[in-house]
Amino acid sequence: MGWLDCARSWRRLKRSETFKKGSRVLCQGDQVKYAVMGANWEEFSVARMCRVLQFSRSGYYDWAGREESERSQQDRLLLKVIRKIHQDTQEAYGPTKT
Repeated sequence: MGWLDCARSWRRLKRSETFKKGSRVLCQGDQVKYAVMGANWEEFSVARMCRVLQFSRSGYYDWAGREESERSQQDRLLLKVIRKIHQDTQEAYGPTKT
């Protein structure tokens, strides 16, 4: 399934009754959508992605030009520590059994 097919499916879903009832669950935040656009800007034009996803180009470029927030930096560092601990405990969950 191509990117445009996904976008069309997304738009169809947004118009459906399922989406209206479960929009809080099914909707991804703007940050996620901007990140998808950022990951695909070499393959698809920003203007086209903004049109399909119904975002403004200025909003995307504003997001792209921002520095990472302090909270986001802390979360990223914490995730590295958690992954290291998980790897060091041989990917076990919970307390070690003796």
